[in-house]
Amino acid sequence: MIWILTQDGKKLIYCSGFEISKNLGGRNKAAITAFRIGEPGVSMVTAGLYETEDKARDELDCIMEFIESGGSGIYRMN
Repeated sequence: MIWILTQDGKKLIYCSGFEISKNLGGRNKAAITAFRIGEPGVSMVTAGLYETEDKARDELDCIMEFIESGGSGIYRMN
C-alpha cells in the first residue's frame, strides 16, 4: 500500500496497485490507473497521463523503486 498524489495534484490516494492502460482521446496515449481501497470496495482512479506507453512504464518503474527503497511519505506522480 502506498500514498500517491495524482499527477494533476487534485487527489491524494491510498493505493493497493497500479496498471498501465491506453488512454482514449487527447494527445496522451497511456494512463496509469491506481486501485484505491475504500468503501464499499475497490475503485480505480487515473493517477497520471503520459504521451507514450514507454513514459508510463518509466513512471511505474519510479513507483516500484520508491516502494522497494522503503520510501515513506507520499509519492508524487510526474
